[in-house]
This record gives sequence, structure tokens and C-alpha cells, in this order.
Amino acid sequence: MSNTTYQGNGIHNVLFLHYGGESLRGSEHCLINLLSNLDRGKINPVVICNRISLCKRLVDIKVKAIKYHIPQVTIEGRNTKLEFFKWIKSFIFFSKTIRANKIDLIYSNSGLPAQLGFFMARYSQIPLICHIHAPHSRRFAWMWLFKYADRVIFVSNYIKSTMVEKVTFSNTTKVVYNGIDTVNRFFPPNKHKTIFRESLGLSSDDIVIGQVGSLNYLKGVDILIDAFAKIKTGHNVKLVLVGEGPEEQNLKELASRLGVKDSVLFFGYRDDIDNYYKYVLNIKVLASRFEGLGLSIIEAGACGLPVVGSRCGGIPEVIEDRVSGFLFSVNDTNELAEQLSELIRNPALRKKMGKQGRSLAKQKFDLMTYVKNIEHEITRLL
Repeated sequence: MSNTTYQGNGIHNVLFLHYGGESLRGSEHCLINLLSNLDRGKINPVVICNRISLCKRLVDIKVKAIKYHIPQVTIEGRNTKLEFFKWIKSFIFFSKTIRANKIDLIYSNSGLPAQLGFFMARYSQIPLICHIHAPHSRRFAWMWLFKYADRVIFVSNYIKSTMVEKVTFSNTTKVVYNGIDTVNRFFPPNKHKTIFRESLGLSSDDIVIGQVGSLNYLKGVDILIDAFAKIKTGHNVKLVLVGEGPEEQNLKELASRLGVKDSVLFFGYRDDIDNYYKYVLNIKVLASRFEGLGLSIIEAGACGLPVVGSRCGGIPEVIEDRVSGFLFSVNDTNELAEQLSELIRNPALRKKMGKQGRSLAKQKFDLMTYVKNIEHEITRLL
């Protein structure tokens, strides 16, 4: 369907578009993992994104990355953005970038960049793929034009089923689960390094519950703190929160009000989250009010941890209830507290569930399977 010219050296140039926050989160890490492992003998990536933090990481893995504002024409109450002048300016810049880099396909790593990407693809007569990480509203599916992409990829069956109920997609849709590196990064430790715990003020005897992710309302960290305060198992149980976000101060005040501030530790954003899974946590929790998939659960499971997650979004696709972990009803702090108490009391159960979580991660969320699936979706359009 495209008028692209197959490169003489057998390599296709693909322009990846990404719009995100300054912190590197799930969609950013998935993009980094993908571009780190793409077969460069087939696909040469070029990236335009709006954040310097992501650009720096991409340059580190030898990907050409350009920081550029991706404008919006979006009607959303107070957050309405009608960046018409910037949109026209960007259209010109993107056109030059596509010509200069002989781009064969545009890959939008979220819905918003597809708004500009759609027109660029049609103007340049090249295909557009859109990778959807969240269940956008019907209005955004139309406004950002990703319903018209030549291929739409969803991160979970939940996201796909939610979206296809809202709009009719013009072309093929597919679910491709995110993948993680279970070989070189996320794997159970050979030995439990107590020195890492000690550097954080934790003892080898502490039973540590943890959540890794943004400190915002949707991640449900307040639910976890509330449940933690209900646990009656002694003073050697700690709660570790790895991440940053707008709710941090409110969460600290909540821990203080509930009388557990000395047992709830905030460590901020960390790049070495694999070390926390391997050497700090005994139990991993994701108490989200909404979650597209739940990448941190997969990572923790791959490291041999039992996982507990809310029964929402794509989380039931990554936790096999009462096998690799527990599922609890959203906002149900009593149910969560009961599940955590059971895991605290039963180290054998923790070990058994962790082993199952490792097996599930390898079978269902393998990084190279993810990369090959994305490569296939790209090359089949060229």
C-alpha cells in the first residue's frame, strides 16, 4: 500500500515519534528496550521526542534522537491546546526530517503523536503504525487520528477490547505484550546481597513490601499505605516506595496519620530498579486504580518475587491469581491487607509464587519475542 522505495542495502528507515513526561516510565522503557534490540540490519530507527531525558538514553544506545516539541490540536476542557501555528511549523520540520532520512514508515509510540504523524504519513505516502498504551476516549481516538493508522498495536487485551468498543478501526489491530530482559537484567539473584539493604537502612531480617512506579492517584499508593497500616505482624515489616510524583507529600502525611511513617520509606526515582527487586523486596505490590498492563509486576515476577495487584485493567493478564500472586478488588484495603499478611507469614508460599512468576515472565513476556513481533508488524507494511 505504500510508495516507499526499498533501500539497496536492505535496511528500512523508521521514524519513531514519542510524547511523554520528563520521567522515564513504562512506554519510554518499552521504546528503549525495543530500539536497543531491533535488528539494525533490517531497521534503522530515527526518533523525535519531546523530552531530553529520553533523547539522552537513546543516544547512549546509538539511536539518532531529535528533541522537538510535538504539538497538539486537542479540545479537553482546561487542558485544551490549539497549537495551530506550532503544528504547521512542525509539519515543515517533520517533512524535512522524513526526506533527509529517507523514512519508509512512521511509528507513533502513543496516541497523541499520531495526530501529526497521520498527516505526515499520508503526505509522504508511507505507512503509519500506532502503539497504544492506554484506553483513550472515543473522542481522542478520532481527534488524534490513530484509528486511521495502517496498523494499531495494543499493549494488552484489556486495552484492545476497551478501544474497539469505542471506535471502529480502519485497519488491522493486534495485541503485542511488552517484553522484559529476563536473561541479563530481571532474574532471581544467586545470593541475597545484604550490603544493598544495609545501604538503605534495612536489615536482613526485615520483610519488605514494595511498590515501584509513579506516586500519583492512579497508581493507588494511598491504598497500599492504608492496607499496610492494617497489617498486624510485628515491627520488622517495612514498606518501600520507589518512584516520584505529585502525591508524594500527601502520601507521607497519610503514613504519618496512620502511625506508620517510620516503616514507610520513600526512595524516589531509581534507574536500578532490578536491584530493588533482587536484593530489597520480598513482596511486590501494584495497587493501581487503573493500569494498562503492569510492567513492574512482570519485572518483579521475573526476579522471583510474589506479586499482588489490583483486579483492574491489564493486571489480571500478568498475574495468575493464587499461582504467581494475588489479585484484590480495587480500593479494597482489607482484602489487600489479608493477602499481604498471608505472604508475610508464609515464606514457602512466597517462594512458590515467585517461581511461578518467573516462569510466566519467561513464557509470556520475553523481550526478544516482543522485539520480533514489532519487527514483523513494521516489515509487513513495507
